Amino acid sequence: MKNILLLDDHPIIRKALEGTVRKVVGECIVVHAGTLKEAMTQAENYRFDMIILDLSIPGGTGAGMIQVLHKQSSGAPVLVCSGRDELHNAPHCISMGANGYLPKNASDEETETAIRTVLQNKKYLRPHVQAQILDNFLHNRTLLPNPMESLTPREREVLDLLIMGKWTKEIAELLNLKFSTVSTHKARILEKMGAENTVELYKKVEEYTNELKTSDQ
Repeated sequence: MKNILLLDDHPIIRKALEGTVRKVVGECIVVHAGTLKEAMTQAENYRFDMIILDLSIPGGTGAGMIQVLHKQSSGAPVLVCSGRDELHNAPHCISMGANGYLPKNASDEETETAIRTVLQNKKYLRPHVQAQILDNFLHNRTLLPNPMESLTPREREVLDLLIMGKWTKEIAELLNLKFSTVSTHKARILEKMGAENTVELYKKVEEYTNELKTSDQ
């Protein structure tokens, strides 16, 4: 009987994933964990055949958790299921040892395919991500896993002011820039961070900043 670990801090998501796992695997033991600490404890009690991991969990370190979980679970294949930007994070997760990357908005059918593929210890990535990885390789480009690292100095200045609650007009005055220039910077920041608006941008900045601090410790 297979043992599957679901590592996500949202119980409703774990419940949905459990249903899909049981549909694919059949009879199995599905273990839930909401934090990295819980997952490490569970890995001492079970020998897992697969781990489904969300990158944004309490006590987590993003893609850095993949190698930690690999070591703790004797190399169990890891399927990352995340809401983070796919093109930025999937290649990095694969390089860190993950067997697959699945967006949280994936259909039930695609989720089933990903689970089935990773259980066979194969790689699962969407075709456009595979194409991006190949293109990066051919052009010797490195795609940064943390989009904050891809921001220019000026974009970081604008971002800091946006997070402080400043409006576009205020930022233009403070930085002595044209309104249209700040608007362009703001649009690029939202695109790079994978955010639709400033509220979502604030959440992502908090998430990625915490991850950078953790990785530096």
